[in-house]
Amino acid sequence: MNHDLVHQIDAYFTEIDERQSPVTPDQVADVMETVHTLPANLVPVHQRPRVWVAVAAAAAVLVAIGVVPLLMGSRDTATSPATETPVATTVPATGPPLATTLPLTPTTAPPTTTTGIDESSGAAPLDWLDYVSDVALGTDGSVFVAGPRGVASLDASGDWTLIDVTGLPEGAGLDTEDGFNEGWPGRIIGQITVGPSGELWVAGTATSSAEDEAFGGQVSDWDGGRHLTWIARHDCDANPCTWQVFTSDDIPSLADDIGDITVADAGTVYATVAENLLLAYDGAQWVSHTVPDLPTGWNGSVSPWSSSVAVAPDGVVWAGTNSAEGGGRGLFSFDGVQFTKHTTESGLPSNIAFQVAAAPDGSIWMATDALYNDPSTASPDDAAGIARFDGTSWTTYTTADGLLSNDAFIASGPDGSVWVIHSEIPPYGYARFDGTTWTAYPTDQPTGGFRAAVDTDGTLWTAGGDGLVKFDGTATTTYPTPFTPS
Repeated sequence: MNHDLVHQIDAYFTEIDERQSPVTPDQVADVMETVHTLPANLVPVHQRPRVWVAVAAAAAVLVAIGVVPLLMGSRDTATSPATETPVATTVPATGPPLATTLPLTPTTAPPTTTTGIDESSGAAPLDWLDYVSDVALGTDGSVFVAGPRGVASLDASGDWTLIDVTGLPEGAGLDTEDGFNEGWPGRIIGQITVGPSGELWVAGTATSSAEDEAFGGQVSDWDGGRHLTWIARHDCDANPCTWQVFTSDDIPSLADDIGDITVADAGTVYATVAENLLLAYDGAQWVSHTVPDLPTGWNGSVSPWSSSVAVAPDGVVWAGTNSAEGGGRGLFSFDGVQFTKHTTESGLPSNIAFQVAAAPDGSIWMATDALYNDPSTASPDDAAGIARFDGTSWTTYTTADGLLSNDAFIASGPDGSVWVIHSEIPPYGYARFDGTTWTAYPTDQPTGGFRAAVDTDGTLWTAGGDGLVKFDGTATTTYPTPFTPS
Protein backbone atom coordinates (compact mmCIF):
# COMPACT_ATOMS: atom_id res chain seq x y z
CA MET A 1 0.00 0.00 0.00
CA ASN A 2 2.39 2.69 1.20
CA HIS A 3 2.09 5.93 -0.81
CA ASP A 4 -0.98 4.56 -2.60
CA LEU A 5 -3.03 4.88 0.57
CA VAL A 6 -2.16 8.53 0.72
CA HIS A 7 -3.10 8.87 -2.94
CA GLN A 8 -6.52 7.46 -2.12
CA ILE A 9 -6.86 10.08 0.60
CA ASP A 10 -5.74 12.85 -1.75
CA ALA A 11 -8.14 11.79 -4.50
CA TYR A 12 -10.98 11.75 -2.00
CA PHE A 13 -10.42 15.36 -0.98
CA THR A 14 -12.29 16.47 -4.11
CA GLU A 15 -15.40 14.66 -2.86
CA ILE A 16 -15.50 16.30 0.57
CA ASP A 17 -18.00 19.00 -0.43
CA GLU A 18 -20.50 16.32 -1.41
CA ARG A 19 -20.78 14.94 2.13
CA GLN A 20 -24.23 15.54 3.61
CA SER A 21 -23.92 14.18 7.15
CA PRO A 22 -22.90 16.50 10.01
CA VAL A 23 -19.41 16.16 11.49
CA THR A 24 -18.85 15.99 15.23
CA PRO A 25 -15.66 16.81 17.19
CA ASP A 26 -15.54 13.22 18.44
CA GLN A 27 -15.41 11.97 14.86
CA VAL A 28 -12.55 14.33 14.08
CA ALA A 29 -10.61 12.95 17.05
CA ASP A 30 -11.27 9.38 15.95
CA VAL A 31 -10.04 10.09 12.43
CA MET A 32 -6.85 11.73 13.58
CA GLU A 33 -6.03 8.88 15.92
CA THR A 34 -6.58 6.42 13.06
CA VAL A 35 -4.10 8.29 10.88
CA HIS A 36 -1.71 8.79 13.81
CA THR A 37 -1.54 5.12 14.82
CA LEU A 38 -1.12 3.58 11.37
CA PRO A 39 2.40 2.19 10.86
CA ALA A 40 4.62 4.81 9.31
CA ASN A 41 5.27 2.82 6.17
CA LEU A 42 1.57 2.22 5.59
CA VAL A 43 0.76 5.93 5.69
CA PRO A 44 3.95 7.73 4.66
CA VAL A 45 4.09 10.71 6.94
CA HIS A 46 5.86 12.98 4.50
CA GLN A 47 2.30 13.38 3.22
CA ARG A 48 0.48 13.02 6.55
CA PRO A 49 1.40 16.46 8.01
CA ARG A 50 -0.85 18.14 5.49
CA VAL A 51 -3.75 16.44 7.29
CA TRP A 52 -2.45 17.31 10.75
CA VAL A 53 -1.83 20.95 9.97
CA ALA A 54 -5.20 21.27 8.25
CA VAL A 55 -6.96 20.12 11.40
CA ALA A 56 -5.87 23.33 13.07
CA ALA A 57 -8.18 25.23 10.73
CA ALA A 58 -11.95 24.98 11.02
CA ALA A 59 -12.34 24.39 7.30
CA ALA A 60 -10.20 21.27 7.55
CA VAL A 61 -12.65 19.34 9.71
CA LEU A 62 -14.38 17.94 6.64
CA VAL A 63 -11.00 17.00 5.17
CA ALA A 64 -10.17 15.00 8.27
CA ILE A 65 -13.44 13.13 8.22
CA GLY A 66 -12.94 12.28 4.57
CA VAL A 67 -9.88 10.23 5.50
CA VAL A 68 -11.71 7.37 7.19
CA PRO A 69 -13.65 5.86 4.28
CA LEU A 70 -10.44 5.64 2.29
CA LEU A 71 -8.33 4.21 5.09
CA MET A 72 -10.97 1.58 5.64
CA GLY A 73 -12.21 1.27 2.08
CA SER A 74 -11.69 -1.07 -0.82
CA ARG A 75 -8.42 -1.40 -2.72
CA ASP A 76 -9.85 -0.21 -6.01
CA THR A 77 -7.05 2.33 -6.36
CA ALA A 78 -4.32 0.39 -4.57
CA THR A 79 -1.13 -0.53 -6.34
CA SER A 80 -1.58 -3.54 -8.62
CA PRO A 81 1.21 -5.52 -10.24
CA ALA A 82 2.07 -5.17 -13.89
CA THR A 83 0.20 -7.59 -16.10
CA GLU A 84 2.71 -7.40 -18.92
CA THR A 85 6.39 -8.03 -18.97
CA PRO A 86 8.32 -4.74 -18.79
CA VAL A 87 10.56 -4.30 -21.81
CA ALA A 88 13.71 -2.22 -21.40
CA THR A 89 13.90 0.82 -23.60
CA THR A 90 17.22 -0.51 -24.86
CA VAL A 91 15.52 -3.63 -26.29
CA PRO A 92 14.34 -3.33 -29.93
CA ALA A 93 10.57 -3.09 -30.27
CA THR A 94 10.65 -5.80 -32.92
CA GLY A 95 12.08 -8.38 -30.55
CA PRO A 96 10.04 -11.42 -29.47
CA PRO A 97 7.55 -10.91 -26.63
CA LEU A 98 8.77 -11.97 -23.23
CA ALA A 99 6.70 -14.38 -21.19
CA THR A 100 5.14 -13.05 -18.00
CA THR A 101 5.81 -15.19 -14.96
CA LEU A 102 2.61 -16.40 -13.35
CA PRO A 103 1.91 -15.48 -9.73
CA LEU A 104 2.42 -18.24 -7.18
CA THR A 105 -0.14 -19.13 -4.55
CA PRO A 106 0.79 -19.40 -0.85
CA THR A 107 0.89 -22.98 0.36
CA THR A 108 0.22 -22.34 4.03
CA ALA A 109 -2.75 -20.72 5.71
CA PRO A 110 -1.77 -17.43 7.34
CA PRO A 111 -2.75 -16.52 10.89
CA THR A 112 -5.64 -14.17 11.46
CA THR A 113 -5.49 -11.30 13.95
CA THR A 114 -9.03 -9.98 14.21
CA THR A 115 -9.24 -9.03 17.87
CA GLY A 116 -11.10 -5.76 18.15
CA ILE A 117 -12.00 -5.68 14.44
CA ASP A 118 -15.33 -6.13 12.78
CA GLU A 119 -14.40 -6.73 9.15
CA SER A 120 -17.80 -8.13 8.21
CA SER A 121 -19.88 -5.01 8.81
CA GLY A 122 -19.98 -1.72 6.96
CA ALA A 123 -18.55 -0.81 3.59
CA ALA A 124 -15.00 -0.22 4.73
CA PRO A 125 -13.08 -3.22 6.10
CA LEU A 126 -9.49 -2.90 7.26
CA ASP A 127 -8.23 -4.75 4.21
CA TRP A 128 -4.82 -3.07 4.48
CA LEU A 129 -4.11 -5.60 7.23
CA ASP A 130 -3.45 -8.13 4.46
CA TYR A 131 -0.86 -6.00 2.71
CA VAL A 132 2.87 -6.68 2.49
CA SER A 133 4.28 -3.55 4.08
CA ASP A 134 8.04 -4.22 4.04
CA VAL A 135 10.62 -6.56 2.51
CA ALA A 136 14.15 -7.55 3.58
CA LEU A 137 16.75 -9.95 2.23
CA GLY A 138 18.75 -12.39 4.32
CA THR A 139 22.49 -12.94 4.10
CA ASP A 140 21.81 -16.35 2.51
CA GLY A 141 19.47 -14.97 -0.13
CA SER A 142 16.27 -15.59 1.83
CA VAL A 143 13.42 -13.17 1.24
CA PHE A 144 11.43 -11.96 4.25
CA VAL A 145 8.32 -9.82 4.37
CA ALA A 146 6.32 -8.14 7.08
CA GLY A 147 2.70 -7.10 7.07
CA PRO A 148 0.34 -5.86 9.74
CA ARG A 149 -0.77 -9.45 10.37
CA GLY A 150 2.58 -11.21 10.48
CA VAL A 151 6.03 -12.13 9.17
CA ALA A 152 6.84 -14.66 6.44
CA SER A 153 9.72 -15.96 4.32
CA LEU A 154 9.71 -16.95 0.65
CA ASP A 155 11.78 -19.90 -0.52
CA ALA A 156 13.33 -20.52 -3.93
CA SER A 157 10.26 -22.49 -5.02
CA GLY A 158 7.99 -19.54 -4.37
CA ASP A 159 6.37 -21.00 -1.28
CA TRP A 160 5.61 -18.95 1.81
CA THR A 161 6.56 -20.03 5.32
CA LEU A 162 4.87 -18.13 8.12
CA ILE A 163 7.08 -17.21 11.07
CA ASP A 164 5.59 -17.64 14.52
CA VAL A 165 4.82 -14.20 15.95
CA THR A 166 3.07 -15.27 19.12
CA GLY A 167 6.03 -13.99 21.12
CA LEU A 168 5.43 -10.43 19.93
CA PRO A 169 3.34 -7.98 22.01
CA GLU A 170 -0.40 -8.12 21.34
CA GLY A 171 -3.33 -6.54 23.12
CA ALA A 172 -7.07 -6.99 22.97
CA GLY A 173 -7.44 -4.27 20.36
CA LEU A 174 -10.15 -1.62 20.30
CA ASP A 175 -13.79 -2.37 19.62
CA THR A 176 -15.83 -0.98 16.76
CA GLU A 177 -17.37 2.32 17.76
CA ASP A 178 -20.94 2.81 16.52
CA GLY A 179 -20.01 1.85 12.99
CA PHE A 180 -17.84 4.95 12.51
CA ASN A 181 -14.67 2.90 12.17
CA GLU A 182 -13.79 -0.76 12.12
CA GLY A 183 -11.97 -0.97 15.41
CA TRP A 184 -8.27 -1.55 15.82
CA PRO A 185 -6.27 -4.81 15.92
CA GLY A 186 -4.31 -5.95 18.93
CA ARG A 187 -1.02 -5.97 17.00
CA ILE A 188 0.33 -4.33 13.85
CA ILE A 189 3.75 -5.20 12.41
CA GLY A 190 5.24 -2.39 10.35
CA GLN A 191 8.94 -2.80 9.53
CA ILE A 192 11.43 -5.62 9.00
CA THR A 193 15.19 -5.77 8.44
CA VAL A 194 17.93 -8.41 8.60
CA GLY A 195 21.12 -8.18 10.66
CA PRO A 196 24.62 -9.28 9.61
CA SER A 197 24.19 -12.65 11.31
CA GLY A 198 20.93 -13.33 9.52
CA GLU A 199 18.75 -12.39 12.47
CA LEU A 200 15.43 -10.67 11.86
CA TRP A 201 14.45 -7.38 13.43
CA VAL A 202 10.85 -6.20 13.29
CA ALA A 203 8.99 -3.22 14.71
CA GLY A 204 5.35 -2.51 15.38
CA THR A 205 2.65 -1.51 17.82
CA ALA A 206 0.22 -3.31 20.10
CA THR A 207 -3.13 -1.95 21.24
CA SER A 208 -5.53 -2.67 24.08
CA SER A 209 -8.25 -0.96 26.08
CA ALA A 210 -7.47 1.67 28.70
CA GLU A 211 -8.83 -0.66 31.37
CA ASP A 212 -6.19 -3.28 30.54
CA GLU A 213 -3.56 -1.94 32.93
CA ALA A 214 -1.66 -5.24 32.91
CA PHE A 215 -1.03 -4.73 29.20
CA GLY A 216 1.02 -1.61 29.87
CA GLY A 217 1.60 0.91 27.13
CA GLN A 218 0.57 4.53 27.02
CA VAL A 219 -3.06 5.69 27.07
CA SER A 220 -3.88 7.75 23.99
CA ASP A 221 -5.57 11.12 24.35
CA TRP A 222 -7.23 10.53 20.99
CA ASP A 223 -8.96 7.17 21.28
CA GLY A 224 -8.55 6.38 24.98
CA GLY A 225 -6.86 3.06 24.20
CA ARG A 226 -3.44 1.79 25.27
CA HIS A 227 -0.69 1.67 22.65
CA LEU A 228 2.59 -0.15 23.13
CA THR A 229 5.41 0.43 20.63
CA TRP A 230 8.07 -2.25 20.27
CA ILE A 231 11.14 -3.51 18.42
CA ALA A 232 12.00 -7.21 18.47
CA ARG A 233 14.86 -9.51 17.46
CA HIS A 234 14.13 -13.02 16.15
CA ASP A 235 16.77 -15.30 17.62
CA CYS A 236 17.17 -18.76 16.08
CA ASP A 237 20.47 -19.72 17.72
CA ALA A 238 18.47 -22.26 19.72
CA ASN A 239 15.52 -24.45 18.82
CA PRO A 240 12.79 -23.26 18.90
CA CYS A 241 13.39 -19.68 17.80
CA THR A 242 12.51 -16.95 20.25
CA TRP A 243 11.76 -13.24 20.20
CA GLN A 244 13.74 -10.72 22.23
CA VAL A 245 11.37 -7.79 22.65
CA PHE A 246 12.04 -4.16 23.60
CA THR A 247 8.93 -2.13 24.39
CA SER A 248 8.11 1.48 25.10
CA ASP A 249 7.47 0.44 28.71
CA ASP A 250 11.15 -0.46 28.99
CA ILE A 251 12.49 2.24 26.65
CA PRO A 252 10.42 5.45 26.95
CA SER A 253 12.00 6.84 23.76
CA LEU A 254 10.06 4.20 21.81
CA ALA A 255 6.74 5.57 23.00
CA ASP A 256 6.13 7.44 19.75
CA ASP A 257 6.02 6.42 16.10
CA ILE A 258 8.82 4.28 14.63
CA GLY A 259 9.64 5.39 11.09
CA ASP A 260 12.23 2.84 10.02
CA ILE A 261 14.81 0.39 11.36
CA THR A 262 18.11 -0.88 9.97
CA VAL A 263 21.15 -2.81 11.18
CA ALA A 264 24.75 -1.83 10.46
CA ASP A 265 27.37 -4.37 9.40
CA ALA A 266 28.84 -4.11 12.90
CA GLY A 267 25.49 -5.18 14.36
CA THR A 268 24.26 -1.86 15.75
CA VAL A 269 20.50 -1.38 15.31
CA TYR A 270 19.19 2.06 14.40
CA ALA A 271 15.62 3.32 14.52
CA THR A 272 14.12 6.67 13.59
CA VAL A 273 11.55 7.55 16.24
CA ALA A 274 9.18 10.37 17.17
CA GLU A 275 9.74 13.96 16.09
CA ASN A 276 13.53 14.10 16.34
CA LEU A 277 15.12 10.94 17.77
CA LEU A 278 17.61 8.42 16.37
CA LEU A 279 17.86 5.36 18.61
CA ALA A 280 20.89 3.06 18.57
CA TYR A 281 21.25 -0.40 20.14
CA ASP A 282 24.75 -1.87 20.46
CA GLY A 283 23.66 -5.22 21.86
CA ALA A 284 23.79 -4.01 25.46
CA GLN A 285 21.79 -0.81 25.68
CA TRP A 286 19.66 1.63 23.72
CA VAL A 287 20.99 5.17 23.33
CA SER A 288 18.81 8.06 22.17
CA HIS A 289 20.33 10.78 19.97
CA THR A 290 18.43 14.03 19.37
CA VAL A 291 18.46 15.21 15.77
CA PRO A 292 19.05 18.99 15.60
CA ASP A 293 17.06 21.56 13.65
CA LEU A 294 13.79 19.60 13.70
CA PRO A 295 10.66 21.23 15.17
CA THR A 296 8.75 19.60 18.02
CA GLY A 297 5.25 19.95 19.36
CA TRP A 298 2.66 21.54 17.10
CA ASN A 299 5.16 23.90 15.54
CA GLY A 300 5.39 22.12 12.20
CA SER A 301 6.64 18.83 13.63
CA VAL A 302 6.27 15.43 11.97
CA SER A 303 6.24 12.09 13.79
CA PRO A 304 8.09 10.02 12.88
CA TRP A 305 10.57 12.51 11.46
CA SER A 306 12.03 9.93 9.07
CA SER A 307 10.70 6.81 7.34
CA SER A 308 13.97 5.87 5.65
CA VAL A 309 17.31 5.14 7.33
CA ALA A 310 20.44 3.47 5.91
CA VAL A 311 24.00 2.82 7.07
CA ALA A 312 26.92 3.37 4.70
CA PRO A 313 29.91 0.98 4.63
CA ASP A 314 31.91 3.46 6.72
CA GLY A 315 29.30 3.23 9.49
CA VAL A 316 27.77 6.67 8.95
CA VAL A 317 23.98 6.66 9.38
CA TRP A 318 21.88 8.50 6.81
CA ALA A 319 18.19 9.36 7.12
CA GLY A 320 15.67 11.04 4.89
CA THR A 321 13.08 13.38 6.35
CA ASN A 322 9.31 13.34 6.19
CA SER A 323 8.27 16.72 4.88
CA ALA A 324 6.31 19.15 7.00
CA GLU A 325 3.72 21.55 5.68
CA GLY A 326 5.39 23.98 3.34
CA GLY A 327 8.36 21.96 2.22
CA GLY A 328 11.13 19.50 2.95
CA ARG A 329 13.92 19.42 5.50
CA GLY A 330 16.74 17.75 3.62
CA LEU A 331 18.82 14.76 4.78
CA PHE A 332 20.72 14.04 7.96
CA SER A 333 23.89 12.02 8.44
CA PHE A 334 25.26 10.86 11.80
CA ASP A 335 28.85 9.73 12.33
CA GLY A 336 28.29 8.52 15.89
CA VAL A 337 29.20 11.88 17.40
CA GLN A 338 27.42 14.63 15.51
CA PHE A 339 24.71 15.17 12.93
CA THR A 340 25.21 16.93 9.60
CA LYS A 341 22.29 18.42 7.73
CA HIS A 342 22.29 18.25 3.92
CA THR A 343 20.06 20.59 1.92
CA THR A 344 19.89 22.27 -1.47
CA GLU A 345 22.69 24.50 -0.24
CA SER A 346 24.80 21.34 0.01
CA GLY A 347 23.89 20.29 -3.52
CA LEU A 348 20.62 18.35 -3.11
CA PRO A 349 18.19 18.84 -5.99
CA SER A 350 15.38 19.36 -3.46
CA ASN A 351 14.90 19.58 0.29
CA ILE A 352 12.04 17.11 -0.06
CA ALA A 353 14.51 14.27 0.44
CA PHE A 354 12.35 11.56 1.95
CA GLN A 355 14.26 8.38 1.04
CA VAL A 356 17.89 7.26 1.23
CA ALA A 357 19.88 4.20 0.22
CA ALA A 358 23.54 3.30 0.80
CA ALA A 359 25.48 1.53 -1.97
CA PRO A 360 28.42 -0.87 -1.42
CA ASP A 361 30.87 1.61 -2.93
CA GLY A 362 30.03 4.09 -0.18
CA SER A 363 27.86 6.34 -2.31
CA ILE A 364 24.58 7.62 -0.89
CA TRP A 365 21.41 7.88 -2.95
CA MET A 366 18.39 10.01 -2.19
CA ALA A 367 14.92 10.35 -3.73
CA THR A 368 12.71 13.41 -3.90
CA ASP A 369 8.93 13.59 -3.92
CA ALA A 370 6.39 15.83 -5.60
CA LEU A 371 4.10 16.29 -2.57
CA TYR A 372 1.19 16.60 -4.95
CA ASN A 373 -2.40 16.97 -3.80
CA ASP A 374 -4.05 15.25 -6.74
CA PRO A 375 -2.19 12.34 -8.39
CA SER A 376 -4.48 12.58 -11.42
CA THR A 377 -2.98 15.97 -12.26
CA ALA A 378 0.59 15.31 -11.08
CA SER A 379 3.40 15.58 -13.57
CA PRO A 380 6.52 13.39 -13.83
CA ASP A 381 8.51 16.62 -13.57
CA ASP A 382 6.89 17.78 -10.32
CA ALA A 383 9.66 16.14 -8.28
CA ALA A 384 13.36 16.85 -8.62
CA GLY A 385 14.61 13.36 -9.46
CA ILE A 386 17.19 11.41 -7.49
CA ALA A 387 20.76 12.22 -6.50
CA ARG A 388 24.02 10.44 -5.70
CA PHE A 389 26.60 11.59 -3.15
CA ASP A 390 30.15 10.36 -3.80
CA GLY A 391 31.53 11.67 -0.53
CA THR A 392 32.28 15.09 -1.95
CA SER A 393 29.42 16.32 -4.11
CA TRP A 394 25.91 15.45 -5.26
CA THR A 395 25.00 14.43 -8.81
CA THR A 396 21.34 14.68 -9.86
CA TYR A 397 19.58 12.32 -12.28
CA THR A 398 16.25 13.12 -13.92
CA THR A 399 14.20 12.13 -16.95
CA ALA A 400 16.87 13.84 -19.03
CA ASP A 401 19.27 11.11 -17.90
CA GLY A 402 16.94 8.18 -18.59
CA LEU A 403 14.47 8.04 -15.68
CA LEU A 404 10.84 7.50 -16.62
CA SER A 405 9.77 10.09 -14.06
CA ASN A 406 11.40 12.43 -11.57
CA ASP A 407 9.06 11.05 -8.90
CA ALA A 408 10.60 7.80 -7.75
CA PHE A 409 11.59 5.37 -5.02
CA ILE A 410 15.09 3.88 -4.82
CA ALA A 411 16.88 0.71 -3.72
CA SER A 412 20.52 -0.35 -3.98
CA GLY A 413 21.95 -3.85 -4.05
CA PRO A 414 25.12 -5.66 -3.00
CA ASP A 415 26.07 -6.05 -6.66
CA GLY A 416 26.33 -2.28 -6.95
CA SER A 417 23.16 -1.83 -8.97
CA VAL A 418 20.71 0.92 -8.12
CA TRP A 419 17.04 0.58 -8.97
CA VAL A 420 14.43 3.29 -9.29
CA ILE A 421 10.76 2.38 -8.92
CA HIS A 422 8.12 4.58 -10.57
CA SER A 423 4.87 3.52 -8.91
CA GLU A 424 3.08 6.70 -7.87
CA ILE A 425 2.18 8.51 -11.07
CA PRO A 426 2.55 7.57 -14.74
CA PRO A 427 4.67 6.72 -16.55
CA TYR A 428 5.09 3.60 -14.42
CA GLY A 429 7.99 1.19 -14.42
CA TYR A 430 11.60 0.80 -13.32
CA ALA A 431 15.01 2.16 -14.17
CA ARG A 432 18.36 0.53 -13.40
CA PHE A 433 21.73 2.25 -13.03
CA ASP A 434 24.81 0.18 -13.90
CA GLY A 435 27.30 2.77 -12.75
CA THR A 436 27.32 4.66 -16.03
CA THR A 437 23.92 4.71 -17.70
CA TRP A 438 20.25 4.21 -16.89
CA THR A 439 18.09 1.56 -18.54
CA ALA A 440 14.35 2.12 -18.26
CA TYR A 441 11.67 -0.60 -18.13
CA PRO A 442 8.20 0.90 -18.61
CA THR A 443 5.09 -0.92 -17.39
CA ASP A 444 1.39 -0.36 -17.97
CA GLN A 445 0.53 -0.35 -14.29
CA PRO A 446 2.27 0.62 -11.02
CA THR A 447 4.25 -2.18 -9.43
CA GLY A 448 5.49 -2.25 -5.88
CA GLY A 449 6.04 0.76 -3.69
CA PHE A 450 8.07 2.58 -1.07
CA ARG A 451 9.72 -0.50 0.46
CA ALA A 452 12.11 -2.35 -1.82
CA ALA A 453 15.26 -4.47 -1.69
CA VAL A 454 17.83 -5.77 -4.18
CA ASP A 455 19.42 -9.20 -3.89
CA THR A 456 22.94 -10.37 -4.77
CA ASP A 457 22.22 -10.89 -8.48
CA GLY A 458 20.51 -7.53 -8.93
CA THR A 459 16.92 -8.77 -8.75
CA LEU A 460 14.52 -6.16 -7.40
CA TRP A 461 11.87 -7.00 -4.77
CA THR A 462 9.10 -4.55 -3.88
CA ALA A 463 6.35 -4.69 -1.26
CA GLY A 464 2.82 -3.62 -2.04
CA GLY A 465 -0.88 -4.06 -1.52
CA ASP A 466 -1.18 -7.17 -3.68
CA GLY A 467 1.84 -8.91 -2.23
CA LEU A 468 5.52 -9.17 -3.07
CA VAL A 469 6.71 -8.34 -6.59
CA LYS A 470 9.99 -9.55 -8.11
CA PHE A 471 11.54 -7.96 -11.18
CA ASP A 472 14.68 -9.53 -12.64
CA GLY A 473 15.12 -7.14 -15.54
CA THR A 474 13.03 -9.32 -17.83
CA ALA A 475 9.74 -10.19 -16.18
CA THR A 476 7.72 -9.44 -13.07
CA THR A 477 6.54 -12.18 -10.74
CA THR A 478 3.87 -11.42 -8.16
CA TYR A 479 3.67 -13.54 -5.01
CA PRO A 480 0.25 -12.88 -3.46
CA THR A 481 0.25 -11.73 0.14
CA PRO A 482 0.61 -14.59 2.63
CA PHE A 483 -1.42 -12.69 5.21
CA THR A 484 -4.92 -12.99 3.75
CA PRO A 485 -7.19 -14.87 6.19
CA SER A 486 -8.22 -18.28 4.92
